[in-house]
Amino acid sequence: MTSFFEQELFTSQKEYNLYFSGILINNEPVTPLDNSKILSESLPFTTSIKLKHRHNNLSISFSSNSYVKTLTRKLYEYKLEGFDEKWIPGTTNQLFYTNLNPGKYLLKVREKQSDPTTIPKSIELAITIQSSLYATPLFYFLYILIISGIVYSIFRFKQSKLLLKTSLTLERKEKEQIEALNQNKLQFFANISHEFRTPLTLIITQIEILLKNNSLPPREYTINY
Repeated sequence: MTSFFEQELFTSQKEYNLYFSGILINNEPVTPLDNSKILSESLPFTTSIKLKHRHNNLSISFSSNSYVKTLTRKLYEYKLEGFDEKWIPGTTNQLFYTNLNPGKYLLKVREKQSDPTTIPKSIELAITIQSSLYATPLFYFLYILIISGIVYSIFRFKQSKLLLKTSLTLERKEKEQIEALNQNKLQFFANISHEFRTPLTLIITQIEILLKNNSLPPREYTINY
């Protein structure tokens, strides 16, 4: 007659492992060698995946190859390094992350330790979400060149405008100086003319008076040819 304890039925000494069993990206299942070319082999044998910037909504499931222990409810906790700050407890075998920014992440899943004499099982998956083409270092360099070119063009335009304004100001001042000089010349000649005109006017007036009064003999004002 064979006897056994009921608790021994669910106690297995066989080694087991956790593994990632499936992945959905933007609600679409991903399989090895499909059109997405994300997986080159089955997910349980994959340690890292590289995604495009638009593939940032993930649903990842995990499982265990211990069928005895699956009969008992296990508690798990997970953490996405680079996104989560602490471990998150969970009872389901499916994880969801949405709208992840470009960058490098490390997804960790482990059993929540209940027995201090055993080491809890854990798994890891490195996830890299690439930046869009417009956010790569090459495009940032091009952005800097374009912005620098625009700033330089604005600087040259303002400098040319300032030089033109300065040139026009100098030209206007030069014209004003030439005009002032001409006015001074005209004023000078007007003054000279006035100085000569005054005595000549007096002389002519006296001559006209004498002629009018016939006070001068003809020989004094008549020229004989």
